Amino acid sequence: MKASQLKTFVEIFLEEQGAKIKSRGDQLLEVKLPKDLPLQWHSNKILLSFTQKAHQKEPESELMTIGHPFLENLFQLCRIRARYSIRYETLPRKKGRSPSKNRAPDLEEGWSWSDPQAIFSPLIYMAYIIQNSTMEAPDDLETFLLDPWTGEHIGDGIAEIKNWEKGSAEPANERLVLPVPDMKPLLKWGLSILDQRLRKRVLKTKYRHELELKDEIGNIENYYRQLIEEVRKGNRRNQLTIAEREEKIRLLQLDWKRRIQEATEYLKPRTIVRLSAVGVLYRPRWGLQAMRVAVRSKSKDKRKVRGVQSWLVADHSGTDWRSTLCVECRKETGGFVVPFEGGFLCATCGDLEAGAAEKRGRRVAS
Repeated sequence: MKASQLKTFVEIFLEEQGAKIKSRGDQLLEVKLPKDLPLQWHSNKILLSFTQKAHQKEPESELMTIGHPFLENLFQLCRIRARYSIRYETLPRKKGRSPSKNRAPDLEEGWSWSDPQAIFSPLIYMAYIIQNSTMEAPDDLETFLLDPWTGEHIGDGIAEIKNWEKGSAEPANERLVLPVPDMKPLLKWGLSILDQRLRKRVLKTKYRHELELKDEIGNIENYYRQLIEEVRKGNRRNQLTIAEREEKIRLLQLDWKRRIQEATEYLKPRTIVRLSAVGVLYRPRWGLQAMRVAVRSKSKDKRKVRGVQSWLVADHSGTDWRSTLCVECRKETGGFVVPFEGGFLCATCGDLEAGAAEKRGRRVAS
């Protein structure tokens, strides 16, 4: 975990809990904690450093590394208060022109595109804590930002988190708010990204454990070989019969085996992944909705969208509608789309006969 990421996390969380924070350089934070914050710290004032260089500059500061009591208490408080938050980004100063719906993909028969609308489109922020079972591989924090309406992995979301408090808890009245799609596919998507990120690290952790286990087994074997050799040689002060000597050697060999089994189990490589935080960041965009030709909405509430929705989105600064991924094969849909739950199907996945459509049972109802 980078020092800048940890600093951003600590700063944002403490500010949300009512702490007063003053920056004293790139990696130093002067913090005044509220009296009612259950952090179990001996003082309500603390100076936090996030790099060795910053700690050397201010030796009285607390160096924030995994395992520090203050940081561990902070993580525990996060777990208790369940990290989940919603923010709406500020509207752009210049609204600009929306992309033309003529530039949108073709729809299957019976569907048409609505006029472009000013919307808020949700982005999903996820933070996972990675815990390793070896001291040489410290715990880590992985974050990423997902766009469920385009199928895009935007990045680690650090810039968005830094600006989190600049947003609003309520949307602007003139904008439609798109719903958050089903979270189960989004969580699976997040885990698949995490799996790709962790593969190399897991292999390195496994390699470290193998080296640690090899060294530990070597130490155990040397220790018991020495004991057994001493029993075999014997001495005048401790004369044993042959039967007694063989029994003692047998017991030492059993204990030797037990110690190796314990070391193997204790040093077994383990990586535990835990979802620590989820946030929904609503971004102002242009939206284009796929609508049934024969159905017209009578709703007067322009901010709420209910039921199954299929939307294209475009950034305010862009001139084209963002490409979207097929919800079945996760490939770009291209120039022809079929409206589907929470998105679109590509031409290949959308070419379903009646029997196959019934089998899936998820095609948008007429």
